[in-house]
Amino acid sequence: MKKINYIFIFLCLGFIYEFNAQTQQALLNRTKHWRFGHKAGLDFNMSTGVPTVFNGSNGVVFEGNSSISDTLGNLLFYCNGDTIWNKNHQPMMNGTLLNSDKNTGLASQIIPRPGNPNQYFVFVNGCINDNCSFNLRYSVVDITLDAGNGAVVSGQKNILVRGQAYQGMAFTKHANGTDYWLAYAEKNSPYNLCMIPVNNLGPDTVNRVISAYNSLQYINFRFSPDGLKFVDFDSNNFHFYQFNNSTGQLNNQIQLTNDTGAIGYTTYSCEFSTNSNKIYFAHIGGGLSGNVIEQFDLSVFTSSAIAASKYGFWDVPFPLQTVCFCGLGHMQLAPNGKIYIARTGGFIDTLHVIHNPNANGAACNFQYNAIGLNNKACNFSLPIFPDYYFNNIPLLTNINDLAILQYNSTLVYPNPTNAILNIELENSDKVKIEIANALGQIVFEELNETKNLKLDIKNLNTGLYFLKIISEDKIIATKKIVKE
Repeated sequence: MKKINYIFIFLCLGFIYEFNAQTQQALLNRTKHWRFGHKAGLDFNMSTGVPTVFNGSNGVVFEGNSSISDTLGNLLFYCNGDTIWNKNHQPMMNGTLLNSDKNTGLASQIIPRPGNPNQYFVFVNGCINDNCSFNLRYSVVDITLDAGNGAVVSGQKNILVRGQAYQGMAFTKHANGTDYWLAYAEKNSPYNLCMIPVNNLGPDTVNRVISAYNSLQYINFRFSPDGLKFVDFDSNNFHFYQFNNSTGQLNNQIQLTNDTGAIGYTTYSCEFSTNSNKIYFAHIGGGLSGNVIEQFDLSVFTSSAIAASKYGFWDVPFPLQTVCFCGLGHMQLAPNGKIYIARTGGFIDTLHVIHNPNANGAACNFQYNAIGLNNKACNFSLPIFPDYYFNNIPLLTNINDLAILQYNSTLVYPNPTNAILNIELENSDKVKIEIANALGQIVFEELNETKNLKLDIKNLNTGLYFLKIISEDKIIATKKIVKE
């Protein structure tokens, strides 16, 4: 009898695990299609995590916008703030003239309507600088209308949520697993951080929670994927909170000085890792000062631990950051578990990527100019998804990434060096060794079929170089080296 009971319990646990996995995948499928910037787009392969560029979208947005797919991964619609575009990239029926502006910090957000699989709430914010006359509003989209192309329901467009709402907004799941919390800053003096419960009837402003804490930047704050942390910031301070997703209350505020503001940087955006323990901030230097990305570890929620965990790095390889007239825009988790970062300035059509956001320090594996957008600029823009979609999702790796994993134990020493560089590989496969300078120019290359080799680089100029190990025309490992 005990054996039968054990088998029954095992089968039940297996069923629960499979059900949870399917539920998580359905949530992730909603983030498959990204539409943003100057008619830019990415579509993610949900098995490999590899994104492909899509150039058939419409609409222009300069900062944060929104996009949503169904639970099978089919694009439904996207919004740049003033217009909702349907799956055919045409203005949705009754979906124009929304009371927003595509220049606001976060122009739109989309959430499924609780209890109705065919309807969605589209929130827009028309606050530009200190002009908040359009306020925070929402419209109801029914995807079954207009022969399945979707339409804004008649009489349910530009519904006022709250007046004097500033540019930022963020969503997370309510503890009941069905409803949501909407975070926003109300333009009073000082700015109040507020939480509004959102249920099947819409935003419940009567029961909004006015926090005891005031907002800092009121543009781009975030909930963690597990819904238990909240971050607010400006160019002089960071505020970290624990969030009670049952009551809507922020608790245990930790204040840290953002020392980049004192030297002229503007902190524009932030994003969590999928395990909710790491938070990244994008600091815009402007002009010749370059841009900086910082990582903090929130796993130990004390002021001293968070401050001690800070790790910062340039977004552009040295010394190019001193001549780069470009900035950083929004940061967004993707269904492959990586963070993508918009680049701004002129008509830049590339994104940075943090390949392993859960890892500490340099192991997060930041890649400069990781993906191009086929001449479609991203501006400051990426589609901003509620981070609960990405709670503890696995890190997906493509073929190139899998090859890199096989070479993670490659040893390169001494580093720095003034002459001989030793390289120890895991195996003796045929590979090509390349060394490039900070301008991307190849200054050394050699074919290799041994596990151990010595490179004489004494004739190279002093400075930073990038070592690449290439197999079958694919980069399978990279290392930064310093020549003294």
